[in-house]
Amino acid sequence: MSDVFPNLLRLHYSGTVDVSKLINAIRGWYSSKMYTVAEKTYKHKEATAGHDIELEIEGKRKLNEHVRYFVNFEMKFRDAEPVDVAEGGETKQYRRGKIVIEIKTKLETDWQGSFSKGSWASIKHAVWSYIIKPKLEDHWDALYYDGIGLQKAIKEALGMSTS
Repeated sequence: MSDVFPNLLRLHYSGTVDVSKLINAIRGWYSSKMYTVAEKTYKHKEATAGHDIELEIEGKRKLNEHVRYFVNFEMKFRDAEPVDVAEGGETKQYRRGKIVIEIKTKLETDWQGSFSKGSWASIKHAVWSYIIKPKLEDHWDALYYDGIGLQKAIKEALGMSTS
């Protein structure tokens, strides 16, 4: 009896990127919010006008035995070509290209199936449906703002923020 409530945030960027700064900002955000991180996919392929880079990171945080948050990051970097940028008196290697970033948040409930097991399953199901499940609105909001927080960290790393 696992309920999933997904949400999607998308970000488009075209320009020069310090990829290591971007990845460090993303990993720093995950660790500051106490998410366990797994790198699901990393692909680096030759393309006609540079390289195509794909990266997928899954962040997972267990709130309690009934609620678990997921904040997943997917980046598709197209036509990424190396560019030397002079910064602070030294030359750094950046990448120029087009990026599409998706942040997928997901709230998973009763992920251990504790309300569908045992001899009291029907009573547990009633408790779950009428008492616990209506209180999930606070979790939806917190998870949504976690996704917004990751998006903000990415925008700052890309130089898109105005603050």
